Amino acid sequence: MKIAWKIFVTVFLAILIIAGAVAIYGLNPMSSGSNEADSKDVAIKGSVNVTTEPDKVELLYFHRTDRCVSCNNAEQYTRDTLDKYYAEEMRSGQVSLQSIDYQTDRAMAEKHNVKVQGLKIVSTHGGQSNIKDIPEIWSYVGDRDAFIGFLKSVIDKELRK
Repeated sequence: MKIAWKIFVTVFLAILIIAGAVAIYGLNPMSSGSNEADSKDVAIKGSVNVTTEPDKVELLYFHRTDRCVSCNNAEQYTRDTLDKYYAEEMRSGQVSLQSIDYQTDRAMAEKHNVKVQGLKIVSTHGGQSNIKDIPEIWSYVGDRDAFIGFLKSVIDKELRK
């Protein structure tokens, strides 16, 4: 009698495992072989696009209400960089710039944890967004060409991901 009980428990567990696999993987236990309709159904399920958001790079320049020369230069040099090297990407929306007064736009400041002026780059690739602070810009605000060269290298790196 002990052996019959063990066989029953083993068969019962096997049925549970198979039922679980069917539930998880969507297998059709009543299907006899493959037919064209089943193949198309699987192909459609396998090709679902997880994201419809295109890859893009967004620059967020946060500034105070009262602005100094360095803050104005940082924004202007950022615009100059985009105009000179990324005009097509700006037109297509792949690259964009927002200038945000973090003292008046508290929602954006809180969303991006902004307490001081600076530049952030939001890169979106495959539906995943990554935010980076770029504090190095302040080292270049006295030299337009150096600023543009530095920022171009940062943006190029983000676009190649």
